[in-house]
Amino acid sequence: MRQHNDYSDARIRGMGACIHCRQGFGDKERTRDHVPTRSLLVKPYPENLPVVDICQKCNAGFSKDEEYVVALFATIICGTTSPDPARFPVAATTLSRSARLRKRLERARRFQATLWGSSETQWQAELDRVKRVIVKNARGHILFELGQAVVGPPSHVKLTPLQLMSAQHLDQFENATSTPPWPEVGSRQMQRAVTGEIGPSRWLTVQKGVYRFAVSEPFYVRIVLYEYLAAEVVWHDSTDMG
Repeated sequence: MRQHNDYSDARIRGMGACIHCRQGFGDKERTRDHVPTRSLLVKPYPENLPVVDICQKCNAGFSKDEEYVVALFATIICGTTSPDPARFPVAATTLSRSARLRKRLERARRFQATLWGSSETQWQAELDRVKRVIVKNARGHILFELGQAVVGPPSHVKLTPLQLMSAQHLDQFENATSTPPWPEVGSRQMQRAVTGEIGPSRWLTVQKGVYRFAVSEPFYVRIVLYEYLAAEVVWHDSTDMG
């Protein structure tokens, strides 16, 4: 990703507090967090990955959910709790070391009979855990790209496998445009728009086939994970003005 400095208003960014728990922190409590979460990506990692400040407690608190999400989608896509280590190295290592997580995912497997006498595999995901990881990354994207912090729970979180979207919904999801047309003055997204790095639909590819996202105003984040999961996160009138 192209590197840009943030010249947005620091009062709007609310940099004295964690974007997740909103507790103020000093240097001892502050830690750097990649957005997207680096474990969702594969090595070699892209250059200039976005990084935001959050508190150490929140950073540690997301770890188990992130571990679960990485293992879940590797299992779904590969159809096994022994995923391809070349494609999903983090998940493969995690599942080989954690019999408990592997059994948890195996218990989530369901076989659905089809009209043709065969069966298809379905997975009963722990959606609250998936949503926590998605929302965490959405908050980070808003702060990094728009230079603004959002508080409170999102108004709307929707998770849908891309293949289950209707043609109309898929078109709306892929081609949504930003309103108003220009982001916060000095923000990274403003610079990306001016330089032509992003178009009207705002998509940024972090790692091809692995993670892409778009941030539109007012506070609408779209994320596509592994070209499998489409996520939409929306906040309405939820800006922290410092």
